[in-house]
Amino acid sequence: MNFGMVIEGGGSDGWAIRAIPSAIPYFNLLILNVAQAIIAVFLASDFLKRDKKLDTTEVIYMRSMTNGEYVIGKTLGNMQVFLTLNIAVVIMALIFNLLSEGTVVNWASYAIYLLLISIPTLVFIMGLSFLLMSVIRNQAITFVLVLGYIGITLFLIQAKFYYIFDYMAFNIPMLSSDVVGFGNLPVILAHRGIYFGLGAGFIFLTIFLLKRLPQSEGMTWFSILFSIVFIGGAGYLAFNHIYYFKNAEKIRAEIVELNDKYVSEPMVSIVGNTLNVTHQGKTIDVSSELVVTNATTKPMEKLIFSLNGGLKITDLKINGTSTAFLRDKQLVIVSDKVNMQAGDTVNISFSYSGSIDETYCYLDIDEETRLEKHGKFVLNVDKRYAFIDPNFVLLTKEANWYPKAGVTYSSKDVSWHQPQFTSFDLRVKTSPGLQAISQGSIREISDGEFRFENENPLTQVSLTIGNYKQKKIEGKDVEFGVWYFEGHDYFSQAFSESKDTIPAIINERFEDFIRTYNLEFGAKSLSIVEVPAQFKTYERMWTSIQEAVQPGQIFLPEKGFMIREADFNKQKEYMGRWGGREGEMTDQDKEIRVLEGFLRKFTTETEENRNFRRGQMTMNQFGNPYFIFPMLYNFQNNIQSDRWPITNRVFEAYLKNQTLNMRSIFMSNMNGESEDVLANIALQDETFEQILANPDQKDIVDNVIKLKGDVLFSMIQWKAGQQEFEDFLRKILAENKFKNISFEDFDRQINEAFDIQLVPIMDDWFKARALPGYLIAPVKAVKVKSGDAMQTMISTKITNFSDVEGLVKLSFRMGGGGGRGGFGPRGGGGNDDVINKLVFLEAHQTKELSYLFDGEPRMLILNTMTSKNVPQTMMEGFREIEEDPKAKPEEKEIVTDVPVLLKQPNETVVDNEDPQFKITSNHHVSLLEKMIVREKQQTRRYQGINWWRPPTSWTATTNDEFYGEYVRSGYYIKGGEGDQVATWNVPVQKAGYYDVYFHLYKMRQRGRDRGEDKGNYNFIIHADDGPEEAALDIQNAETGWNHLGSFYFSPDTAKIELSNKTQLRMVFADAVKIVEL
Repeated sequence: MNFGMVIEGGGSDGWAIRAIPSAIPYFNLLILNVAQAIIAVFLASDFLKRDKKLDTTEVIYMRSMTNGEYVIGKTLGNMQVFLTLNIAVVIMALIFNLLSEGTVVNWASYAIYLLLISIPTLVFIMGLSFLLMSVIRNQAITFVLVLGYIGITLFLIQAKFYYIFDYMAFNIPMLSSDVVGFGNLPVILAHRGIYFGLGAGFIFLTIFLLKRLPQSEGMTWFSILFSIVFIGGAGYLAFNHIYYFKNAEKIRAEIVELNDKYVSEPMVSIVGNTLNVTHQGKTIDVSSELVVTNATTKPMEKLIFSLNGGLKITDLKINGTSTAFLRDKQLVIVSDKVNMQAGDTVNISFSYSGSIDETYCYLDIDEETRLEKHGKFVLNVDKRYAFIDPNFVLLTKEANWYPKAGVTYSSKDVSWHQPQFTSFDLRVKTSPGLQAISQGSIREISDGEFRFENENPLTQVSLTIGNYKQKKIEGKDVEFGVWYFEGHDYFSQAFSESKDTIPAIINERFEDFIRTYNLEFGAKSLSIVEVPAQFKTYERMWTSIQEAVQPGQIFLPEKGFMIREADFNKQKEYMGRWGGREGEMTDQDKEIRVLEGFLRKFTTETEENRNFRRGQMTMNQFGNPYFIFPMLYNFQNNIQSDRWPITNRVFEAYLKNQTLNMRSIFMSNMNGESEDVLANIALQDETFEQILANPDQKDIVDNVIKLKGDVLFSMIQWKAGQQEFEDFLRKILAENKFKNISFEDFDRQINEAFDIQLVPIMDDWFKARALPGYLIAPVKAVKVKSGDAMQTMISTKITNFSDVEGLVKLSFRMGGGGGRGGFGPRGGGGNDDVINKLVFLEAHQTKELSYLFDGEPRMLILNTMTSKNVPQTMMEGFREIEEDPKAKPEEKEIVTDVPVLLKQPNETVVDNEDPQFKITSNHHVSLLEKMIVREKQQTRRYQGINWWRPPTSWTATTNDEFYGEYVRSGYYIKGGEGDQVATWNVPVQKAGYYDVYFHLYKMRQRGRDRGEDKGNYNFIIHADDGPEEAALDIQNAETGWNHLGSFYFSPDTAKIELSNKTQLRMVFADAVKIVEL
């Protein structure tokens, strides 16, 4: 394993182990600890049983040996064996560490992890085994109990209950950063102390309980005393360990409750903030000079500010006069002689000092999420949100390290989140030799003293102090840089062949990224800042900004240990191996490709997490914390609305949605339901307003906002004109850079420009539940002669059968390639190669559509946005488009009285979504499977297709190639012996002969053998002549309707059965129809 992970690279997890020196001994001892904990059970519980079988046992019992000497001797003997093994493993890991190119050795960590991981585990498991053997005196039962305990803690309990049962240290975060060491050392020491104390206590209790002549009465009482001391000490540590977490949750609940109480109070606007920060050891001393104004229309007699509860205020002045204030946790309430009229401006100064209490951070993130594993492979990393150490400081807006107007997170009202553009002036004094980093131009006044000045107001500032070095590149309009810790420059040598071309590549890709979104980058510099491995950020509902992205800065964990693309040397090896044929790629080509892959990390909005579980690959999407889009919008613009606080989030989602998102479609095909599909299904049951207020929907809120934003702005575009609205919106954003735009002002301007009133649209958009539902005719693509030129004509027909109006977006992906490398967006479909068309349909309206193109579209994406359709996005690919000499070239969007029909009058269809469709149930899980596999209860209506390990019971899934009116879905199952059956009970109105058809979905093959599956679908048709078998040869069948035969049915029900009996890997059950002859 060491050879594969440390020397060879270890795939996607290898860099996490090689980037941080302490990770190598950490993961080695974790793996060893699991094995030795099991072996120790056998050795420890064997000593009594084996000794009793020895003929010399009686002699030993009569010798002058106390119980203490006997048990402690056995313990030390076993410990000696295991410590020898541990030392051997540590030496082996050290050898691989030394052999690994570019990996530093952290000598101290080898001894530290040996003490923290192995010794407490061995002492505990031996003590437990000794005790149980002494009490039960049956080795077999002892084995069962102890091994059962190991299995339960390792597979079932895991990190639950604050790691209290994690005696092997397999789940408690213990990675030591190369910068700040352990981020949670008190928790680690208490946790490991619990098990060392319990183990020692059990050993001494075993001495007391051992059934032999005691030899020494003093030793007997000595053992019981020490067992009480050690077990009592372990209990005390366990109590404090649990109390630490429980008390933090209690305080967090009180903080939110306090915020809820004051969230409705009006807040001042902070227009200026001069900060003077002195860093001293583990504390900071700060003076904050605020310029605040009453931007509301009403007078204020109370001022409310927030400041982290770990910072103690020593003085507060208003216009130079010390003023009384109330400090309640994070809130600072000033009501003494306050009378600010509308438009008034006052100066308020805060003087405070202390450290950051991280309990006050991320109040909206629930405990389960905060305790989820953070790390790679077996590495568990503690989560930290702020640092103030003698040699390192990291403070972001989330730490609330400078005064904020109003309250922090409130569960009652999202209006607490009102970004304010403030002119910041920051002065920092720290220890000589340390470098301070913040926003704005930096001026070093003296060694350890810095000043940061900003030309434009900012929504937030951060402060980082450490032993930093800098490398920078001058771009066309922006300075690109990297702030890295001394000794962490592993990247320069990785680009030795391309160092002269790197500036041009970075600049070009960055301009591509800006051009994609047609927005401006307002800062003069863009820097990557290396931060400790423990720094963690979260996705939020009200904004897509994560704390890893600051104005002009990106916080990257040390050496990018969680980012595979940051492993530059291994990526070059992989590029040479898989990037092209041997000899085709030069070293410079490899370096450029690797660099572009790394840069793409900052321009991709979402990431995918591929999980292989029980043979199935599932993909989960989550927000990319390093996505730099906020630098183009959030840090420069903000549209504020008291009535609809989520407005700015919707604008943000719309501006980001400027590229064709092929990922969502791919995710839907992989998982059955992408996050967008889940959001659309949620909107079928609840209004936008209800979803925002429902905490159970927090995982899809971002997708709901995106879908609703697409609907809102598509409607405005349709009314105003697509290009006209785009130009108008960019003009508004440019004119209101670095300041808030009120929604009322935006509404007024759009009304003046396009005679559109947003308020009625917004009311309906926010509260309406009814959704449109569309039937879409098959898409036809032909080449037509238009004059002397040959054009491509794409035509279809769409019917809106619902009672509400709706919009459908047709995106034609032309022949150009998908997004560029580097800073260009990934996922395909930039603005230049996609042509969008919007089609508005009234309730119960049908339109015939036809579009002409000079080139050949490669693909058509039909997006029904928020609708009854599942999936709401359908894809039609075009390969070889043939000429139709009879076709008339025309572009049209005309209303017709002939709707889209999925069936003819003489046809009866039963789909899998209909009540006439039934499936047999076969979901049996053994007790062992429940204990070991421990899969969560599936809550999704539809699941992804598991090609590698199909389910043994019928499972619903979706795909746009299934049959369906609004919902295109089907069921699938693993091929078997015929014990599982899907049944369609088709109503028959009158007796006669009918053709029977089955709608077939043919999945594209994967793996090495990409040929078509060979085998039959086996049906039983229950006709008047009795049950008849029918087989459908899949290799010769086509996707869509396939004829099964003609049968005579009497009036009632035609029963058609499809079993899982087949040689095929899977069977899909979709729809059947009968056609009267």
